[in-house]
Order: sequence, then structure tokens, then C-alpha cells
Amino acid sequence: MSDEKPFDESLSRFQRFLDRVTRPAIRAARTFVQTTIGVYLAGIVAAPTVSDLSNLTLIDSAVAAGFVATLSLVQNLLEDSRSVGYDRG
Repeated sequence: MSDEKPFDESLSRFQRFLDRVTRPAIRAARTFVQTTIGVYLAGIVAAPTVSDLSNLTLIDSAVAAGFVATLSLVQNLLEDSRSVGYDRG
């Protein structure tokens, strides 16, 4: 019976970790998708010809911008932990 208690505590800690990370991770994924699509669409508007739409440089730039946007995960985690606050008004 004593073996179950450490397992239950570890499971409880893991559940708390998941609870803290889930919402910020969802917001970071959404920001990734929005930024990637936004940069790609901006490249489409600037593309002089239709053949430029499959340009790997444009796709690479869009994906790189999306990865940079996922840095918002750190910001989201800090905000949700309430260790960093700011006046929103």
C-alpha cells in the first residue's frame, strides 16, 4: 500500500502540470497557425506571378514566423501563473 502513495502524488503533480500548460499551449498553437497563414497570405499578395505561390522561401518564412509566434507560449504560461501582472486598463 505504501507504494501507491508516491504514484498518486506523482500523478497529481502531473495533472496539475497539464492543467497549467494546456490553455497556454492551445493559445500558442492558435498563434502559430494565425501567424503562418498571415505571413503566407502577405507573400501571396506580394507575389508577382502565380508560380511564386509554391515558392519554398515563402513557405519557409511563413513557418519560421509561426515558430517565433509560439514564443507566446512562455508569455501565456507566465500570465496564467499570475507571477507576472500588468495593468490592462
